[in-house]
Amino acid sequence: MTGADGVVRRRVESGHHRLLATMVETVRVTRCAWRAPNAGNLYPADAVLSLPAVRHSAGLAKLAVIEAVRGSFDAAHAAITARCGQVIGKRQIEDQVVAAAVDVDAFYAACVPQPRTADDRCEPDPARARNGYGSVIAPAGQVIRAAFDQADSRDSVHARTWVVLVDGDPHQIRLLHTEAARRSVTINIVCDLIHVLEYCWRGARCLHAADDPAAEQCVAAWALGLLAGNIDQVIDDMNDRAAAVPTDRRGGLETTVRYLSRHRDYLRYDHALKQGWPIATGVVEGTARHLVGDRLEITGARWGLAGAEAILKLRAGDLQRRPGRVLDLSPRPRTTPRSPNPPPGEAHPHSLKRSDSMRVAHPLEVVDTATSGP
Repeated sequence: MTGADGVVRRRVESGHHRLLATMVETVRVTRCAWRAPNAGNLYPADAVLSLPAVRHSAGLAKLAVIEAVRGSFDAAHAAITARCGQVIGKRQIEDQVVAAAVDVDAFYAACVPQPRTADDRCEPDPARARNGYGSVIAPAGQVIRAAFDQADSRDSVHARTWVVLVDGDPHQIRLLHTEAARRSVTINIVCDLIHVLEYCWRGARCLHAADDPAAEQCVAAWALGLLAGNIDQVIDDMNDRAAAVPTDRRGGLETTVRYLSRHRDYLRYDHALKQGWPIATGVVEGTARHLVGDRLEITGARWGLAGAEAILKLRAGDLQRRPGRVLDLSPRPRTTPRSPNPPPGEAHPHSLKRSDSMRVAHPLEVVDTATSGP
């Protein structure tokens, strides 16, 4: 018997066994080992039986991932123990979650959406109409490049209008301009209206008490002015009002004026509304709160970066594809001798993989508005 390492193993030895934790109980699997001096054992029966490299079966690993995505690791462990008995520990559940997410990025890199034109009158597919990417590890530049990659795949000739919604972070805006220049594409940046209104409220509280109806009327007047494109008038009004209040109460108004002045080019809401562009990111913000806050901010939770990244990716798949259809885990064929531990920083060659039924919706979204026709 010749292994993938090229070593010929001429001696067979029976009676070798390993434990396999399943959704029913932990079973003992006995098989033969092909052996050679100074070489690891080879177990052909492992490949025939599709045994995973780790102790836990594919079905148990899938259950562990689904339960961990829904709630805390403690809750996942309790649910599995109540259903299957003591077959997996909390630390092993965490390991299964990290292993289950290793192929997500490669999966989406292979699922490049086909560009559509205004003449396409097919029914819109929500899973294809939008795609997102988010990470707690990758820097902002990498996330922005991923968004541009998605947009490029939908409009490779740059014939359509590209609109980017931001909250006004200068570093983020610089990265967007740099990436757009690198790809020779024109982008239209719009500051999120809800974020702008938060600054307006900060300024209004310098003039009125928090429960004063006049504060709401003040913010409403400024908002209508911004929506009408009267940015200069709004800034002048804020400056005039700031001059009439004591110096120690002007902080919020001065901050708001600086924000509006610095982002003047991205506050053309009158033009955006005429063009039918979005001016607020409420849907994305709501998705981010559900995707990240409801899971990663559980009271008492402590996270490592690898675990948080895996949960983020897998929870996004659960959000997009309904519970129970998130993962289709199957063991990879065994072509090398069984190794109990992979090299540091590498996934095990027999880890689990996802099927093509998995899709992900992340906080950062690229939305294709042409899928439903002109």
